[in-house]
Amino acid sequence: MVELNPEEGHYYANASMAMLFDLADDIAELIGGECVARVDAAATEEEREQWMQHMFIFNKEKRALGVDDRDAVIAYIIRGRSECDRLRNEW
Repeated sequence: MVELNPEEGHYYANASMAMLFDLADDIAELIGGECVARVDAAATEEEREQWMQHMFIFNKEKRALGVDDRDAVIAYIIRGRSECDRLRNEW
């Protein structure tokens, strides 16, 4: 399980699975947007392909989440938020 601060822990422990999956969808969409921006700005076909693959991997991981696996969904959300922050700070 991902380490959460007390506020996050309380939120995720009490959120419905539907809400968690909505958050996972939002994270995948944000990462997709960041990746598409990099695809559009890529200087080479190889770089474009790299960013497309990055986006596809996050989407594939989201689709593989179990409907009752709260810990996996939370881990995906936390990791996705971290990845969004990293991508945004990179540019």
